[in-house]
Amino acid sequence: MLGAEDACGTMPDGSFIYSPIVDGRDGIWSDEGLVMRGSEPAPGFAAPAVTTTHARPKLASNGDAYWVSGIDRDGVGGVDATAMYRYSLSEGGAAEPILQPGDAIGAFTLQDNGVQFGYALSPNGNHRANILLLETGNASNDQFLVLNDEPFAQETGPTGEGSSWAAFDLVAINNGGNVAFSGSTSANANNDAILGYNGQIIAQEGSNLADVALTAPASVRFVSINGHRELAYA
Repeated sequence: MLGAEDACGTMPDGSFIYSPIVDGRDGIWSDEGLVMRGSEPAPGFAAPAVTTTHARPKLASNGDAYWVSGIDRDGVGGVDATAMYRYSLSEGGAAEPILQPGDAIGAFTLQDNGVQFGYALSPNGNHRANILLLETGNASNDQFLVLNDEPFAQETGPTGEGSSWAAFDLVAINNGGNVAFSGSTSANANNDAILGYNGQIIAQEGSNLADVALTAPASVRFVSINGHRELAYA
């Protein structure tokens, strides 16, 4: 095995999940050993589909591990679909797709490459937030912030501040299902970057926050939220 990406999941009992290169192929490895490896059959997809890439592994306290995989549907190379997989470290068995092309998300369906890298799990594993691309018939409004597989906010949808959502970037969620996120709006370039909480803008580029001027260009580099609904961000 070689290397690893920054994203990984760990538990106090020593359980872990991460994404190294395994025998020259992108893989998912846990404290139990190999979970998934590129160029092998993609669970939930018809043959000859294989997985190619695996990224952003995370682990909830209930032992459920999640990650995003690239799928080569025709087996000739490349990525022509994406999926999110779940694997139970506590129960074992096989990984299963929980998000894949064609899935119904509210009144929409998931695009072929609709599973994006931006997602978050609540520590207890009861809540999940995803940034997804859904079929709307218009590329200008197909990005969504989705909570527990239900649309929560849509690109071009109203922010409640006289602007509309333009993009979603980072996301975090706590055990109560409260969500913090970053992104941008249709406001001008000097104040379009935002930090949001439960669908409302709580900090915006060009404004003041705790007596600190958020002068342009400004961006959110990370965000997290704890069980007391307290946010940490930069």
